Amino acid sequence: MASLPHEIIEGILSRLPVKSLLRFRCVSKSWHKLISDPNFITTHLNQANLSNNVKIMLKSDLICSVDNNEVCDQIVILHHPFEAPIRGAEILGSCNGLLCIKSDKEVIWLWNPSTREHKKLPEIPVEFSGSNFSIVYGFGYDPVTDDYKVVSVYSYDDDDDVRHSEVKVYSLSLNSWKVIPDIPYESYHRAGRLLNGALHWVATRCNALDESSLIISFDIGDEVFREVPLPEFEDGKGQVNVAVLAGCLCILHHCKLHLEVWVMKRYGVGDSWTRLFLIGQPTYNQFLGYIKPLCISKNGEILLDKDGEHLILYDPKDGRVRNISIHGLPNWYETEIYLGSLITLNFKENCRNGKMGKFMLTHCIEQMDVA
Repeated sequence: MASLPHEIIEGILSRLPVKSLLRFRCVSKSWHKLISDPNFITTHLNQANLSNNVKIMLKSDLICSVDNNEVCDQIVILHHPFEAPIRGAEILGSCNGLLCIKSDKEVIWLWNPSTREHKKLPEIPVEFSGSNFSIVYGFGYDPVTDDYKVVSVYSYDDDDDVRHSEVKVYSLSLNSWKVIPDIPYESYHRAGRLLNGALHWVATRCNALDESSLIISFDIGDEVFREVPLPEFEDGKGQVNVAVLAGCLCILHHCKLHLEVWVMKRYGVGDSWTRLFLIGQPTYNQFLGYIKPLCISKNGEILLDKDGEHLILYDPKDGRVRNISIHGLPNWYETEIYLGSLITLNFKENCRNGKMGKFMLTHCIEQMDVA
C-alpha cells in the first residue's frame, strides 16, 4: 500500500466501513492523519450516501442495528451511553451518521453509534407557563455554518385557552439554546423529517377555524418556517404523514379504502408531486395503522415499518407484500435510518484547544474493540 499513490489509498479507504477505519487509524501516522482529516471524513460520508449503505436503527428495550442489505438475517446490539432502561427513550432524528435521542429522563443526547462518541445537551430552558402541552423535535445540519442543530417546537394553551407555539433551537457550535417565539403553527409527529437543509412536520395553524393538515418546513440555516404545497388528492381529505424516501419529500395519504404514497420530484415545486404508488383493497387491510417508509432497495422494493412491529417489503410493480424475517428482532421497536460515519461531535472544540492529535489517538485505541 505504501507504493500506491495517495489518491488511490484515499479512494480505497473512503469506501470502507467505519469499524475498519477506526482500526486502520492505528496502522501508521500517515493513515491516522488521513482518516482523521475533516476532508476525508466528508468524502467518506459522501461515499456512504452514494452507495446507499444505510443502516436501520431499532430501539426497544435495547438499541440494535440492521444493515440494509438484500439479505439481513440478524441484528447487532449496540452499546449506548444512555441511562437504562431505555424503553421510554425517543429517537428525535438522524443526520450524517449522528442520532439525536431523548432519554426517559428528558435528557437529549447526540450520538454517533459507529464511533460511540456522544454528547449530552444542556437542559432546554423553560420560560413560560400554560397547559395542554405538545412538543415535537427535529435534528439537522446547516452546511453553510457547518453546524448541527436540534429543534423543539412547544405548543400550549394560555389562561384564555389561546394556543401558542414557540421554537427552541440548540446549536452544537455554540452549545446553547435560543428561543424563537410566537410561531403560527402547531406541529404533529414528534420527529421532523430532514431534507434539503430543512425539517418537515405535519401541522395546523394555531387558533385557525380551518384545522386542515398542512406540511411546514423549518430551514435549519435561516431558522424560518415555510409552508410546503400539498398534492391534489383525488379522494379529498384523509390522514397525512410526511416522510423522506430516496432523497425526495414523501407524503402518505390514508383514505378509507387505500393508502397513497406521493413524492415531490423537485423540492418546493407543488406541480412536481407524483403519486408513486397506491395500496388498495384487499392489500390495504394488511397496512391499517402506522406506516413509515424507510428506504428503497436496489431491486425497487420499498422497506416499510408497520406499527413498530413488522419490517415489510412492498413491491410497487405487482403489489406484492412480504415480511422480513430477522433473527433476534424485538416484538416492538422504533426505527430510524442512519449512515455509518466518522463525523465527530468534538472536532471544533479539540481543534481550538490544540488537542486533536492526542484526542484522536486515544479515541483510536479505545475503538480497537468496537463491535
